[in-house]
Amino acid sequence: MARILIVEDNPMNMELATLLVEKAGHSVIQAKDAQSGLHISRTELPDLILMDVQLPGMSGLEAAVLLKASPATKSIPIIALTALAMSGDEELCLAAGCDGYISKPLRYKVLWAAVEKHVIQPQSLNRKIDMNNRPRKVLIVDDEDFNRELLKVMLEYEGYIIQTVNGGEEALKSVEQDPPDLILLDIMMPGLNGNIVAERLKLNPETMYIPIIMVTSIDEHAAKLTALKVGADDFLTKPIDRAELILRVRNMLRLKDYSDLLTDYNNKLEDKVKERTVKLENAYKETIITMVSAAEFKDEETGAHVRRIAHYSYLLGRLLGLSKKMNKALFYASPMHDIGKIGISDAILFKTTPFTPQERETMNTHSAIGAKILQKGDSPFIKMGAEIALNHHERWDGTGYPNGLSGEDIPLSARIMALCDVYDALRSKRPYKPAFSHEKAVKIIIEGDGRTMPEHFDPKVLAAFAAHPGNFEKVYEKYKDDH
Repeated sequence: MARILIVEDNPMNMELATLLVEKAGHSVIQAKDAQSGLHISRTELPDLILMDVQLPGMSGLEAAVLLKASPATKSIPIIALTALAMSGDEELCLAAGCDGYISKPLRYKVLWAAVEKHVIQPQSLNRKIDMNNRPRKVLIVDDEDFNRELLKVMLEYEGYIIQTVNGGEEALKSVEQDPPDLILLDIMMPGLNGNIVAERLKLNPETMYIPIIMVTSIDEHAAKLTALKVGADDFLTKPIDRAELILRVRNMLRLKDYSDLLTDYNNKLEDKVKERTVKLENAYKETIITMVSAAEFKDEETGAHVRRIAHYSYLLGRLLGLSKKMNKALFYASPMHDIGKIGISDAILFKTTPFTPQERETMNTHSAIGAKILQKGDSPFIKMGAEIALNHHERWDGTGYPNGLSGEDIPLSARIMALCDVYDALRSKRPYKPAFSHEKAVKIIIEGDGRTMPEHFDPKVLAAFAAHPGNFEKVYEKYKDDH
């Protein structure tokens, strides 16, 4: 509550001004002439002075000049009051040091707005904040200056940060640049009216959750129904009642708090799920790396071979238009294709002469062994790894092992792996063969050499490989053998 000095020689005007100020919730100090006003100002130091211009003896403007010249009183706001409003009067008042100017007869809304504007200083506001300790921002949209100023003063007094614009286009730009927590939107405006603005804001995912209170002088059911259809959240009817305004603004912002709290909770929950998913995925990858590293000690193939296989598989998956999720799984699962070789004896695994039929049969069991090692894994990578380990030696024409599957009975991941494994085997040196050039390896896969035939591969996978064989050569050259 502010202490306001009213300097007025007319008893009726004094009574009216006192009633209006007290109605606004402030206390009044009275002075009947300028000399008394000066004395009270210097001793009482009021928060605001309402100074009549036409006073007996010293005029109100002369008193204003003296008050503004004194260090003790120069910071007290002065609003000039005059019944003889003429052109140039306002300029004279401002030149004398007055901070505002009001013509008589006094009107409550005008006086109230002026008093609130000068009494409440920004540094003394008890700022309204949201759950994140952020000051509340309210956007006022109205084409009438007085309405904007009145609403602004009322809400600034309550501690809100206020932005004002005078039209629909400006409102949309303001919301885009600096989204408010609440919008007070006049319906009847030239250009874009309030209904159009509200509809556009509610259709935009970025602004649809900003609450809108429609402000209108039309108290009709049809008008309110139209506003509700375009997204209005509440209504205020002009002339604005201060208590009703504060209550509705407070309620709308409280609802927004609940909505923001729920959104924030969902976002944090989603972040936690993503974080746990990443941690789980990293754990799966570490498991895969450990298993593959162990398998390398039991295999003539190198770590470079494993990396190439991962990239070949990923490349073919992209050429076939597979989803990012499946391609990712292929990348991490394919290195486990020969993990079953851990279960094959060194005498067979490192033999430099051709296998006997019995040794070949034993060697072929690495597919089933690999699947058994991986079968209990919960990770999608390890599950696909088990699928690839078991089936990557199956052939499209049914002549592969261990189960003689054919066509699409063979999992797609294994069909992709089959071609990648053959290409890398052809490019690599083995005890029983030299390393072939890229061109020779491609020719064998596409045309066949008796041992490897094109009918061994899924036609779609083979076509994807044949269309871009150079990409496979780039992978091979980038990840050459380490020894």
